[in-house]
Amino acid sequence: MVFSLILISSFGQQLIAAGPESSAASDDFFSADVPPATPALTASPVPVSPVSPEEAAPADDSAFRITIADALTMLLAAVFLIVIVGKKWFRLDRLPRTPGLADPLVLLVLFLLGLALAAIGVMVSAQVFGIEPSDEREMGFTLAEQSQLMLGMYLAQSIVLIAFAVLLLRARAPQPDRRSSWSRAALVGGLALVLIWPLMSVAGFFAGRVTQIVTGDRPDPVAHETLRRLLEEPWSPAYIATVIGVVLIAPLVEEVLYRGLLQRALRGFGIGPWPAVIATSAAFALMHLGSADAHALAALFVLSLAFGWAYERTGRLIAPVLMHILFNAGNLALALTLA
Repeated sequence: MVFSLILISSFGQQLIAAGPESSAASDDFFSADVPPATPALTASPVPVSPVSPEEAAPADDSAFRITIADALTMLLAAVFLIVIVGKKWFRLDRLPRTPGLADPLVLLVLFLLGLALAAIGVMVSAQVFGIEPSDEREMGFTLAEQSQLMLGMYLAQSIVLIAFAVLLLRARAPQPDRRSSWSRAALVGGLALVLIWPLMSVAGFFAGRVTQIVTGDRPDPVAHETLRRLLEEPWSPAYIATVIGVVLIAPLVEEVLYRGLLQRALRGFGIGPWPAVIATSAAFALMHLGSADAHALAALFVLSLAFGWAYERTGRLIAPVLMHILFNAGNLALALTLA
């Protein structure tokens, strides 16, 4: 999801017992060989919902309320949607060709290897730092333990990042090379993030209200376990290490895995641009299952659609990487503001 803590949550959930929540792609995907239960650590924070004074105060949890901030966000989302449709910016035709890295099956294997290495890295890190996999830990992992698990995960996944870098160095640019320049790709990514943010927020809002109707519980505005932990221990060494991982390392790893490997592999198998983007985004959102609250998955799915669109439109991985960095940094800043 650079895959950050997603994999700690996704695989840590099955490899290490104890912890706040879990964030695993599908609990059944790798559960055959690992013990059940574990924590939820995810590097990509999910959208934080602004909280009005009325929402912060005790109230009927089953009540469906729309604040002024919600209404303004919906209005902005409607305007942006009209612009996107009117300008036909959603279209993915006449796309620039990307360098042929490898057979799509090789790319898919590297993607799956990245997931497996994350699980292995978490297990090894738990052993090295003496993090006990106990189901009796009511408070889950501390921020320091989360940063240690992240370290093990990233070191293990560096194998896939190195392999991807080697493939890039060996690849020849398409002729003629109609990909966007690095600066233009970064600009496209930044503008795409601005346009998608209100749409993503609206998706999360309605998903949260559906969850509220079904469960009767009001959604937590800070819908990600890692964000909650960061708010508990501001400016500690573990806090700084986690922020670096979340804001810088996670976006790189996740975009290499999901856009650089999985989405590219699907396109190599002959799948169209939008079907490949949608399938990749579904996998991206599901990998946060457990570390992120259920209602936040809808927002992550919409956000990932924008990542995939930017990659296809520019032919440069820098576009979704920059978008991911800005989103994680902005989301973290918003969480701190709410705190």
